Amino acid sequence: MLGTARRLTDVLATAPDGTLYRIERFVSGHDACSAMGTSRFDPKTHCVCRTSAGDQVAWLGGQAYQLLKSGTALTAVDRRRQQ
Repeated sequence: MLGTARRLTDVLATAPDGTLYRIERFVSGHDACSAMGTSRFDPKTHCVCRTSAGDQVAWLGGQAYQLLKSGTALTAVDRRRQQ
């Protein structure tokens, strides 16, 4: 898929209709890897994302994602446990 990529933690995200997606996120390229954790890091340009079914996803930043084929907005689910 990618020449040089670093896989990030997968994200669970929901669509407005309640459909749950697992999003696989990759940081692509040396410049993107060196930008991680800095203000230069931009998920829109430095990341490649896809669903577990292989559909392309755009990471818009923060908790916002979008399925590229349909334009469906997705919101990441907070997986941290509430105490």
